Amino acid sequence: MYHMFLFFHMFFFSYLLPFVLVVLTNHYVPLIVGMAASQPNKPTMKEDGEDEMAGWWEKAAKKLREEDAAKLKKKEEELEKERKRKQSAANAMRAREQALMRLVEEAQKKRQQDFEERTMKLWAIAAEKEERDKQIFMERVVKEAHVIRKREEEEEEERKKKKGKGPSSTQ
Repeated sequence: MYHMFLFFHMFFFSYLLPFVLVVLTNHYVPLIVGMAASQPNKPTMKEDGEDEMAGWWEKAAKKLREEDAAKLKKKEEELEKERKRKQSAANAMRAREQALMRLVEEAQKKRQQDFEERTMKLWAIAAEKEERDKQIFMERVVKEAHVIRKREEEEEEERKKKKGKGPSSTQ
């Protein structure tokens, strides 16, 4: 209700304040009211020096716009430099990471190759040892077979000798 009251009074008394009327409500909302759009601008008579003042105002506004544009351009250039610096740093970091990854991969390949070489050597050593063990075993087998054969031959000769000495021999 209070808002409507203020709003009504604002329009009712707006002819007293033709440019701007700011009313703070309990929400602190500024209301800006100007002249109605349907009213035509009234022609005014210019006083002496007013054109000169307008020129100064235009020059000042132009100068301020140029300064603002220059500041904005400088700020954009600084931001672009910072972006490029960050991009360069990110690229350098990626390059370092890739170099590190290459080193890690090379070290891993070297370790794998060394492991394979050591494994092959161990397998070769194990194969040689197995071959030696087989050879030693075969030599023992041959020796034992020779001893057994010799013993069997001696036993056979003794049997033949015993057979040949007896009274019932056919010789």
